[in-house]
Amino acid sequence: MPNQLVFPFKRTAPAAVKASLREYIQANHTDTHPDAFKWDISRWDTLRKEALGGQVHESSVDSALEYHAQLVFILTKLPPDIGLSITYYPAFPSSTSQLLTLPNLFYERACVLFNLASLYCQLASAQDRISAEGIKRASNQFQLSAGVLSYLIAEVLPPLQSSLESSQTPTSLPPDLSEPFLLSLEWLMLAQAQECSWQKAVSGKLAHYSLHPQYLTLIRAADQLKNGVVAKLASQVSIFYSSSLSALDSAPASVKSTFPQGWIPHLQTKMHHFDAAAQYRKSLDEADSNNYGNQIGRLQIAQVAANKAADIARKGRVQKNVQEDVKSLVGMIGIDLARVDRDNGLIYHQDVPAISSLPPVPGAAIARLVSPPGLSNPSSVVGTEVILGGLEGWGVRTACDIYNDRKNNWIREEILDVQRQLDANSSQTLSSLNLPSSLDALQKPIGLPPSLLRKAEEVRLEGAEEKVNHTIEDIHRLRDICRETIEEALDILDAEATEDEQYRDAFKEDEWTRTPSHEANWELTDQATRYRDVLDRAGESDAVVENKWEEWEDRVKVLGWDEAKIEATVPTTTHSSSSARSLKTSSSQTQKHVRNLRSSLEVLDDILLARSTLVSQVQQFASGDDIKPRIMREAAGIERWIEVNPAMFEDTLEEEMGKYERYREKMEQSKASQEELLEKIKTQNELFLQSRKDDPAVKAREQALQSLDIAYHRYREICGNLEEGLKFYNDFTGILCKFRDSCKEWVRQRREDVSWLTDSFGHVSLTPTTASSVQEAEPSPESSPPRAQELSLGSPSPVHPPVVMKSRPVLDLPPPDSDEWEETPMFHPPQPPSHPPAPPQDASVHAPAGGAGASAEMDRERTVRRSKRTRTSVLPGR
Repeated sequence: MPNQLVFPFKRTAPAAVKASLREYIQANHTDTHPDAFKWDISRWDTLRKEALGGQVHESSVDSALEYHAQLVFILTKLPPDIGLSITYYPAFPSSTSQLLTLPNLFYERACVLFNLASLYCQLASAQDRISAEGIKRASNQFQLSAGVLSYLIAEVLPPLQSSLESSQTPTSLPPDLSEPFLLSLEWLMLAQAQECSWQKAVSGKLAHYSLHPQYLTLIRAADQLKNGVVAKLASQVSIFYSSSLSALDSAPASVKSTFPQGWIPHLQTKMHHFDAAAQYRKSLDEADSNNYGNQIGRLQIAQVAANKAADIARKGRVQKNVQEDVKSLVGMIGIDLARVDRDNGLIYHQDVPAISSLPPVPGAAIARLVSPPGLSNPSSVVGTEVILGGLEGWGVRTACDIYNDRKNNWIREEILDVQRQLDANSSQTLSSLNLPSSLDALQKPIGLPPSLLRKAEEVRLEGAEEKVNHTIEDIHRLRDICRETIEEALDILDAEATEDEQYRDAFKEDEWTRTPSHEANWELTDQATRYRDVLDRAGESDAVVENKWEEWEDRVKVLGWDEAKIEATVPTTTHSSSSARSLKTSSSQTQKHVRNLRSSLEVLDDILLARSTLVSQVQQFASGDDIKPRIMREAAGIERWIEVNPAMFEDTLEEEMGKYERYREKMEQSKASQEELLEKIKTQNELFLQSRKDDPAVKAREQALQSLDIAYHRYREICGNLEEGLKFYNDFTGILCKFRDSCKEWVRQRREDVSWLTDSFGHVSLTPTTASSVQEAEPSPESSPPRAQELSLGSPSPVHPPVVMKSRPVLDLPPPDSDEWEETPMFHPPQPPSHPPAPPQDASVHAPAGGAGASAEMDRERTVRRSKRTRTSVLPGR
């Protein structure tokens, strides 16, 4: 029976590699088709089955190394999360441990390496350590296992932890993949490899063993080692076991409890056992040097350590053969100590030093980390047949997306927002000065000014009233769809919570240890609450815009009339004798001020037109600005097996963004020119007003013309707000659809947990009610809101909603307004909470001004409909 420890494989469940990879390629690489990668998809699926088959055979090493090498290359082409759910069971199963499912390729890579290290460990344990060759092979495989674990800790754990922390639902590592756990295993493998070397040494066969060069001088030519060298080998075994224990000192209790009973006592026993063996061998070395007093002191230290090892082994129920080894050593030490103590008292009479004065036995490490060649150089394992070799890398695509986002944000902030602000300042300034209406009223006593006629024609051609009202209706419809999507997501969580309660009722509390739904899904329900708050604030912004439209709707309607009707609403000054006199006797000074103002207003129009042209130039330049060819050229110069991160192209992105700096400078010049000109217009208008005579008829005409001019600008402002509202709700619908899919995926994982737990109990089957509810299917069309691509309603300009990836169906629920909810056996009448918790105030998404207000009637209908549904008490705040 072996006297060394072995850690088992992490068992896995089948993964939907083919379906997930096809969906990812179809959604993210629109320039290619998944069928172009048939061989790659099939090869990935086959390699995974071969590498994770759980067979303890040397041929399995090659399969695991090849699969890991392919994963290394795959991660240069794909992001860690492609929607592929990967499930692994704990290495040491227990009644409280649970399987973990993560959509993360780094998680797959880490578990593959863990199983490779386990394979080396199990191969080492299977060796016949009676023969010299068997000891040599066992030591080598233990060192390989330690090398794989070291590689896993250094190269794979950091990116895995980083990707898990940055995901939408941050997840912690399972205990058996935590750094303390793996580090303890690494030291254990080194300890057991060193123990093989010690075993070889005490059998007198270490002369032909591959020692580290610095210890070659320690070997006797007669194929035997001195006792001092053997003592150093044993001391190093003790040091390695001590390091394995020390790695767990700072580990949380959840990590320590992961090891099976008797594991830690085994490490402690071995540590003291080999400390005693080192001191025993050192005592023999002291005897060879005639230091009999030191020999007695060494034997006393050895006796204390050996007795401690025997005590721990007995209490910790360590393997019988380990206990027998310790008992044998205790007997040898006792016999030698009695003999040497008697001889020293009768013959040598040497002083016995204090135990504390004797220096410790230094270690001599022969075992070291040995990394398989396939880890450090994965291309040597795979060759040219790499999976997804023809696919564009995710780092390249992400870098292009980052550049485009950065470019669009820059244009919006530095160009479009500045243009809107400057245009608004110009309009507000002229409006406050009553320009150009005061000039039009003076120079054109009848009819309409040409500038107003152009604005009226724009409003009439656009069908302003119908356009605005139709857009408001679309916003209402989209907002209702958003609310329905949130409710659908919560219905999915409610159904799972009800199932969870049924299982808790079916099992005893000490058997069903899974986290309750209301604790496990708190992040999702909290996110739903934040989304509701965002929707409520968007509704408030909608109400502001709708009130603005109600205030100016009548005046905008007037602009939509034909010219004769509009002219009839504007007072004339032809019948005013005072006005006629004013026009005839107007001084040359007044006419001069009028001409100056007209000239300045024309210059201002030129500035506005030039700025609009500048914006068009920027947008046209940006539409043809494709950074992908340059990124592809730079990526081609990077080592093929190195993961291409977007950060590698940061200097290139900054350099490319420098091309837009000239447009910002031109916008700053436009801003300075406008500000200077507006100050000039204010001064000229003051002089004009002072030189003008007061006339009530002229003032009435000015006010009418100014009111129509302001109505035009308010109409443009309202249209802009409504367009922002449409874009917000279309984008928000896509976000909510992803959130709903996240809820479906979470429920699917919970149901897999249920399946695993019920299988482990082996004596409970699903009830008919539960079984029917567990069947995964898409919600019926009547209850499902339209997809995001169907929601761009009535937008004045094309609005492109985000693409929502279709996830696997999860629930088969009746429509939200169906009476089937009352007849479903698994639901019960709800108990409304007496004090629902207040929603959080710091929603992560902010609604822009521009949706439409929430309908109170719709909220009442939703309340009535939801009262028909079952709401389990395990979802607080619902």
